[in-house]
Amino acid sequence: MIIYLCSNFYKLWIASESKWNVKMIKSTQSKLAGLLFGIIQIIMAQDLYSNLININGHQIHYYQTGTRGEPIVLLTGYATTSNFWSKEFISCLATNHKVYLFDYQGINTASTYDVSKLSIKSMASDVNQLVSKLNLKNAQLLGWSMGGAIALEASFQSPNLYQNLILLAPVLPTGGKTKLIQPMPEHAPFKTDSDVLNYVLNNNLYNYQTDNLKYYKSQFIQSKLEEIFPEKLVRDAQGKAMGEWVVNLAVGEQFKIATTPATFYLPTNDTIINQDTALAIAKEYPNGTIIKVKNSGHAIALQTPDTLCTNIKEY
Repeated sequence: MIIYLCSNFYKLWIASESKWNVKMIKSTQSKLAGLLFGIIQIIMAQDLYSNLININGHQIHYYQTGTRGEPIVLLTGYATTSNFWSKEFISCLATNHKVYLFDYQGINTASTYDVSKLSIKSMASDVNQLVSKLNLKNAQLLGWSMGGAIALEASFQSPNLYQNLILLAPVLPTGGKTKLIQPMPEHAPFKTDSDVLNYVLNNNLYNYQTDNLKYYKSQFIQSKLEEIFPEKLVRDAQGKAMGEWVVNLAVGEQFKIATTPATFYLPTNDTIINQDTALAIAKEYPNGTIIKVKNSGHAIALQTPDTLCTNIKEY
């Protein structure tokens, strides 16, 4: 099933497209919605707890918020920490979920780590161990970008742990046949922290304007560069792990026989993931729903936090 999600009040259109059922959801953020989510954000900001847990012989950091509903575990993307998540998005989810923001090995902890052993499989194993240790029942796993790959791998390893996967602009297995991840554009030398953030946001958000930098910085859980992005050693190890997983033939075969239900949110204005390739691969998943997100770049949760959250709740 393919569904179209785009940003002007919540309306639902249902149509049909060959064998696919197509639903279109239209919404754009209104000033009123922004105000309401801002109020929720202020309330929930006091209820975000930072935690450390020992897993697989190393320390893992995670945030937790929300006190009711089923658990949902969020896995961030390549070269970002859990501080990159949108406060609005987290606050909205926390109204009816227990929300866990997971940090990968080597991030937001003071413990030593061996990044030479880092892989998508090892990060997925850490996620599964967290879910098991915290005794999270009927959990949903939400992965963005590289986090989508880790969510898939976690479900391959332990399919009975999760009721469903929510995959935002996910990195997917290609079997080495097609190119999925597009190269980032070249840039002038960065002189300020704002230069770095503007570059990252311009590549992750549709129609980004530098005048909006202050707003997006306010949406991060922590806004300092060293709190948003892991150190280079970790970034490089993640990139290597992701590249190896994407072209792994065995992973591609596992994807085609997976049993955990999954919803694929594919932004139509993504410049990081090739959407034609992503769509073709997502259609091979046996129990998947495809949602096309219009007017959004790669970072869907940061671009349309309230619309995305509402859609997840309704689904």
